Amino acid sequence: MKKIYNLLIVLLLFALNIHGEEPNIIHNGLGFKYTPFIEQVCNYLKINNTQIIIKPIYSKAIAGRAVKLSSNYYIVYVNRQSKEYSTYFILAHELTHIQQDIYEEWDLTQPTTIITSYNIRYTNVEAEKTERKAMKNGYALSKKFNKFKYW
Repeated sequence: MKKIYNLLIVLLLFALNIHGEEPNIIHNGLGFKYTPFIEQVCNYLKINNTQIIIKPIYSKAIAGRAVKLSSNYYIVYVNRQSKEYSTYFILAHELTHIQQDIYEEWDLTQPTTIITSYNIRYTNVEAEKTERKAMKNGYALSKKFNKFKYW
């Protein structure tokens, strides 16, 4: 019996290596109901072999933020004061920023916006393009993969 079990493990590991992709490790601090959505968006954006920590924040100024800790290791902060349908958008938007970093469209260690007590502005023209793409993707992916249709 033990030999069969070991053989199954070896076959499973071999099957995973055929595709060359390892599953993401997602630590979701928002609650389980968001996990399938996060996994679907990661699959769609081709985010693989990445560790993502989702953490709630409570802020009036920030809806969400993605932070790169190291290669393939990120934290996504999501404002818990947001409406539930907005949470899906925020997650998709921030995961798009992770995709942009992985595929070298934008270096996530560089901020795209400057937040002051008066307004929010882009750091440069490329940052504005990056944010607009993430906004567009956020809306499209939140519509595609979640049950809410409030847009």
